[in-house]
Amino acid sequence: MAESFEFHILVVDSPRVADAVLAILEEDAPGRIVRLSPVRNPREPARYEDVVAVLEPLAGSEGGPELEGRVVVLDASWATAKDEPAWRDLFRRMNELRNVL
Repeated sequence: MAESFEFHILVVDSPRVADAVLAILEEDAPGRIVRLSPVRNPREPARYEDVVAVLEPLAGSEGGPELEGRVVVLDASWATAKDEPAWRDLFRRMNELRNVL
């Protein structure tokens, strides 16, 4: 990830609402939206490792120039209460890394 970036959380009621929001973003920033979504078995809780695997390209050298000027959206609109531990761990570790910087 770049040295400077903005992080926002948008809570929506359903994946359909997320689709609508992303359509609006795409209208305002055509070709700049990158949508990431961890693929998982909906019958099982999300695993931290699966969530992190989606974000790894952003943190390494792979997240370089091709993402410059892009709006990266991590879509977790499918998440349920059973997925909270994985997301909580992710946000906790992101905060720890931010504090180190």
